Amino acid sequence: MAEAVATLSLVANILQMLDYGRKFVGAAWGIWRGSADDKHSGSFIDMERLCADLKSSLDGLNDQPPGCDEEIVRLANECTKISDTILDSLGGLALTGSRKKREAASAAFKRLWNKSDIEGLGARLEGFRDQLMLRLMLSLR
Repeated sequence: MAEAVATLSLVANILQMLDYGRKFVGAAWGIWRGSADDKHSGSFIDMERLCADLKSSLDGLNDQPPGCDEEIVRLANECTKISDTILDSLGGLALTGSRKKREAASAAFKRLWNKSDIEGLGARLEGFRDQLMLRLMLSLR
């Protein structure tokens, strides 16, 4: 019985490594070709655009005069900090200059390694953005 469990565990580990290898090779190939059609590059590009747009929209809320809703200013500051962090993280994952295979492989590895961290920051940003929208709608009412 123990041999069957060990065999099943080994097969599961091999399948996990094959899946990760497939993702890595696909991301590296897409980066090396310079296309944004692989799903990792596309989602990072979309997140980068959304963060930049949100940050430019929040610039007016960060400089509110005293006496306005402090919670709105706090939420706007938190959104700005998180979007700065995301933009810095995504900027470090970009492939700059020539497209050598080694650099593409390195960029693909960094993207796959940091994907969960960036997605977590994106979820936090979305939560703060939703709270900010609710507070703004309540203040307009």
